[in-house]
Amino acid sequence: MQRLKSIGQKSTTIRLPSMRWEGASELQEVEHWEDLQRRLAVEKLGRYFRREFHYDFIPYYATANSDNSKNVVFLWLGEDYDRYGRKAVAYGVVEFRPCPYPELIKEGCEWELAWIWFHPYERGKGHLSSAWDYFQKRFGNFWVKHPLSFGMEEFLRKHPETLKLHERGDKNDTVIEVVE
Repeated sequence: MQRLKSIGQKSTTIRLPSMRWEGASELQEVEHWEDLQRRLAVEKLGRYFRREFHYDFIPYYATANSDNSKNVVFLWLGEDYDRYGRKAVAYGVVEFRPCPYPELIKEGCEWELAWIWFHPYERGKGHLSSAWDYFQKRFGNFWVKHPLSFGMEEFLRKHPETLKLHERGDKNDTVIEVVE
């Protein structure tokens, strides 16, 4: 029997970055001065993001400290074991950046959710939902950068009790406002 190959589809292996276990919680902030291992994990997940969404560049460079200094990055870490013992495995990442649009800043939107990526096996498991309230408290009104994946569009539709979505002209971008 002859195997048929999908046109334009390549097989991709995702090797999640691992690092030393430090009794980590699931969601950890990665500071721009933090150890290179965590910043490289963000960069690696950024490469998967670029590949999946067909971007021309990766959204985060581990060695570009001056560009990343105002950005706030979080890694989702899971626990795993190998022959050397316990380790932390990064399976998700989100980056917030200062909002680059003066018209949105005037309206109280100081941050943008620049990009977010989860390993396909970890999607739909509530990781973002469990952190969403924290993100809203920490960043207030924030803009969600487009284009959005189908999963992110669906996520934003499922949170009407805490969000209002606003379309912004030709940019077709979404501003998230905390509703009290």
